[in-house]
Amino acid sequence: MHNSKIILGTAQFGMDYGINNTRGKISKLKVFDILNYAFSNGIKELDTASSYGDSEKVIGEYLNRYPNNRFIITTKISNINVSLENQIYNSLENLKIEKIDKLLFHSYDVFKHFEKEVKDFHQKYKGVLFDELGVSIYTNGEIENLINDPYINRIQS
Repeated sequence: MHNSKIILGTAQFGMDYGINNTRGKISKLKVFDILNYAFSNGIKELDTASSYGDSEKVIGEYLNRYPNNRFIITTKISNINVSLENQIYNSLENLKIEKIDKLLFHSYDVFKHFEKEVKDFHQKYKGVLFDELGVSIYTNGEIENLINDPYINRIQS
């Protein structure tokens, strides 16, 4: 049962990241320890992205090793030069899961790049390869432009 309001960000699982990060990328064994600790303490949701180095792959290895520790997974579409289909299939392969819980466009600009494809993508893959579609945003104007979009279920600021 998911009973936590906390979502664990995983950028540092795959790359040197963070304003207070003085140690660099976390080792795979340490990531596994963190994920075991999080899961056993009620944190059941992870936020990742294909652009976070090998974070998705490390999470996938963890999920493969600990199949009973099921997290809600949010990952992101980040690359405007790769099709939506290829990006979601790559993430599914990396994460070693069959469906992504929440698939977000990493920014409003990435969403705008793919906007003409969103309706067909949503109709073809929602409920099959992902459950919810969303956008990470950075301005109030972006929220205003997305709030009534029928294909966007989540807005992350």
